[in-house]
Amino acid sequence: MSDNPKVSLPTEAGMHRKFVPPGLHASAEHTMHRETAHRLARRALFAFILTFVLARVFVVLIMSKQMPNLYFLALVLLSFAVVLYTAGIRLGDTVGPRLHDLEAASSP
Repeated sequence: MSDNPKVSLPTEAGMHRKFVPPGLHASAEHTMHRETAHRLARRALFAFILTFVLARVFVVLIMSKQMPNLYFLALVLLSFAVVLYTAGIRLGDTVGPRLHDLEAASSP
């Protein structure tokens, strides 16, 4: 059985051609080797396990008072990120239309 998910369609001469979905040209198709897919899957699994283990270690250290509780620091940094994001949106709304007009005027 083939690993290729593409469907072969018979032609008039009895030859088979690969079915390409609409909007996707045959030259743009991407083939991924099985080894590459397995390597990416192993990396994703390793990252998940590492994150899980680190989270449990941090919880144990915080509960045993050997590590300070960093939730307050995370809250402050998150609030600061929200302020920066909002300021960027406001700045984009203020300056954006002028930049768009400048880009439209400079286009050929």
